[in-house]
Parts: sequence; structure tokens; C-alpha cells
Amino acid sequence: MFLTHVVKASDTTVIKGSYKPFLLPSHPLAQFIGYVQHNFRTAPVQKITLHAGLNNANIWQPKVLGYLPHDAKVTQLLSQFPWHKRDSIFQGFPQQYDSTVYAADGVTRTLYVHTRIRLSKRDEMEVGFKGVLFSGGSLPTAFVTSDEFIEWFHSNIAGGKDPFARKRYNLNDAYLYYKDREGREINLSKNAFIIPGIQLHYYRYCHHQKLSKRNIQLGFGVHTSFNTTSFNRSFDGGISTNIQKQFKYGAKHYFTLGASVGVLQQKIITLKQSVDFSRNHTLKSVEAIFEYRKMLHAEKFRSLGLHFNYIDPYHPAREFDNITPVGNRLTSHWHLGLTHLYRNSQYWSLIYTLGNQWIWSIYILEDFKVNNAPDIQTGISVEIPL
Repeated sequence: MFLTHVVKASDTTVIKGSYKPFLLPSHPLAQFIGYVQHNFRTAPVQKITLHAGLNNANIWQPKVLGYLPHDAKVTQLLSQFPWHKRDSIFQGFPQQYDSTVYAADGVTRTLYVHTRIRLSKRDEMEVGFKGVLFSGGSLPTAFVTSDEFIEWFHSNIAGGKDPFARKRYNLNDAYLYYKDREGREINLSKNAFIIPGIQLHYYRYCHHQKLSKRNIQLGFGVHTSFNTTSFNRSFDGGISTNIQKQFKYGAKHYFTLGASVGVLQQKIITLKQSVDFSRNHTLKSVEAIFEYRKMLHAEKFRSLGLHFNYIDPYHPAREFDNITPVGNRLTSHWHLGLTHLYRNSQYWSLIYTLGNQWIWSIYILEDFKVNNAPDIQTGISVEIPL
């Protein structure tokens, strides 16, 4: 994604922490649940600030089914075999079973708008929402994230010819289908648009004299999400804590190292029976950031940052030994849509920021575990003091 931040640069605001863009990876199922907004700033905004952005994320996960037999003896037998050999054995045991079905394709375009409000010299509130469009993402509106560009990259630079069998299906298509074990399902087609809900975050900036002398800052966050779609009407809540250290070299150069950990509890309150997008209702996440910033003059700077994001598996990893994946085995990656739901996600982002009266940031996000949800993500955003 390419992301842009715009922030008033007076009162030395430009060196108060790292301006991390909205870097939440656009996994199709994660769009419908809450999230922890890890925060790497060290002080509240001086004025009410509007932050808006747009990102594109390419998704490619062909249809996969997962079976879970009711008979514990059959489950125990299947668990003794490698997961990719269980389907032929499963067919020899007619029995009742639960099943999960998942398939996703397209380019998700996420528009988000957040507002930061100063509560005191150490407290801040952030209110936000996002809208998600499931598009085909053809050229030129989606360049780096389009199917054509990605397949050109694989064929000419790295990956080989059609390594994920994307060309065996329709390019520039868009859909999302998911059915949980209870039979509740979601079925979205091309150009479907959703507003998942409203998020409210509270940040507390802690300034300890001994730590501040060493340029070390601590912070805490409380995160809530009111999920409002017909597929998931519930309330999620979470907490986070972060620490960062700033190094200054000369009058113009700053290096910042930061880390944040958080936990999200889903469905604290459920208003109606919802699709179980994530069977792992307690999701832990970790973020880390390294940023180099150069001050160009009193109110202008530029920076380059490297960001790491870890998220717990959406389904409990312990359940993986009990499922039997079934799908169209066109390549060795045929199973990724389902099997990666039982594995943690790890994403890396490269962020470039230019700040003056406004702060602009662009970034590109990549999943090196080859989850393809998203395969690649780019974004742009802007943050404006009102």
C-alpha cells in the first residue's frame, strides 16, 4: 500500500515518535473483525487531526474445503497421516463431519478515515471507520497489485511461470466465499462494498523522568471495535503497550527503534448469531518498527521506515491436526487459503514519509510466508490538523 500522513509540524511535533501509517494487512476474513491499532507516537496531537488513506491489496486463495469428522476415532486415525494425504483416507470412512469452505480473489480497496483528539497532555482518543471494496483490480487503477503485473513479475523476474495457478482461473475477478463449521456463510461478488464497523482507541503516553533522559518512551492503548455488518454484529476489545528508543546524531538525524504488543478479545458482546470468521477469539499481535529520519529544516523532514507485523492464527493451530483439506491440486500452493488460517501471519512494510506542514507517507507491504492474503499491498494516506 502507499500511505500518506499529514500532521502539523510546529512545536517540534515532527520528532514526537514515529508516524506509522495504517498498516493493517487486508486479509479478507480480518476485514469483519476488530483490530489492535499499535501506536508509535510519544505525545498527543496538538489539534484535532484528520487522517485519511486508501490502500490496494491483491488477494488470491482458490477454493479449499476442510473436513472435521465427528467420530473421534476417525480424527485420531487421520491425524497420524500428513495433512496432504488425508483426503484419500477420509473418503473411505463415511461419517458425519463438520466442514469449512473458503475462497477469495480480487483486489480489496480500503478507504479509512480516522480522527485523533487530544484529551490532555498525556491522553489521546482516536475514532475511525473504514470501507472496503472487493474489486477486480485491473490496470491501470491497480498497478503493482493487479493480477497482470504480479504474473508478469513471476514470469520474468521471480517465481516462475504461473506458480500459483492464477492463470488457470479468470484474471481480474473478485469474490469472497466463506462458510464456517456451523454452516453460516458469506458470499460477496465483484464490486461488493462493506463498512465493517467503527473503531475507538484510547492512548496513554507515559513520561518517566529517568527513561525520558535516555530518550525512551512508554505508551499504552485500549482498543474497541463495534462490528456492524450483517455477518458479524458484535463488540471486540483489546489492549496494547509499546516502548521506543530514539537516537540522535548531530542536529538533523534521528533513529528510532520501537516495539508494541497487544491482544484482542473478539465477541465480548454478540448482538446476533455471527459468522465465525476467526475461531481463535483471542488474537495476539506484535509490531516492531525501525525508522531513520532527517530534519531538512525546522518544519520539514523525511524518513524511511521498516515495519514488522505478527498476528496469531485466525483458527487455533492445535486444530490443524484434526482437519482434512480438500481442493483442486493444480500447484503445490493449492491449500494455502485454508491451511494458513491455522498459521500465524507475518508481514513486512517499507515506509517513506515526507513531512512539512503536512506529513506524507507511502508504503508497500509484503507477506514473505506466501499467504497471498494479501500477496502484496500498497497504500497512500494523509493526516490533516483541523
